[in-house]
Amino acid sequence: MGIEKDKSLLPYNSFHMEARAAQFVAITDKDQLKEMVEKAGGSILVLCGGSIIFFTKDVKGLVLKMDIRCIEEINEDSLHIYVRAVAGENCHAFVPYCIVRNCAAFANPSLLPSTLGPAPIPPLVSL
Repeated sequence: MGIEKDKSLLPYNSFHMEARAAQFVAITDKDQLKEMVEKAGGSILVLCGGSIIFFTKDVKGLVLKMDIRCIEEINEDSLHIYVRAVAGENCHAFVPYCIVRNCAAFANPSLLPSTLGPAPIPPLVSL
C-alpha cells in the first residue's frame, strides 16, 4: 500500500480523538518499513495499537501504522521459551499463544486494546 495523504487517525486510537496525518502508511512487512523510514524526509510517528496515544492536534509528518503480524519460537531450553513477536501482533491474541505453550508469565497484558509494539513486557517469557 502506498502513502495516503491527509488520513484520519480516528480509527487508530482508542480515545477516538480526531486528528489527521499529513502522510500515512500501513506497514505490512519489514522491507516496506525499511523503505518508508529511509524515504521519510522529516518526523515519523510509529503507531501500533493506538491505546497509549492521545492526539491533541494533527500530525504533520509521516505516520507508520504497524500492521506486521508474526509470532515465532526461536529457541527453547529447560527453563525458557524464546519467542519473537512483532510490533503489530495483537496483545490479547498473543496471550492464548503463550498459555497453550505453558508460558503463563505473559498473562498480564490480556485484554489490552493494543499491539505488542508498546507493550511493557520482557523479551523473554518463562515457563
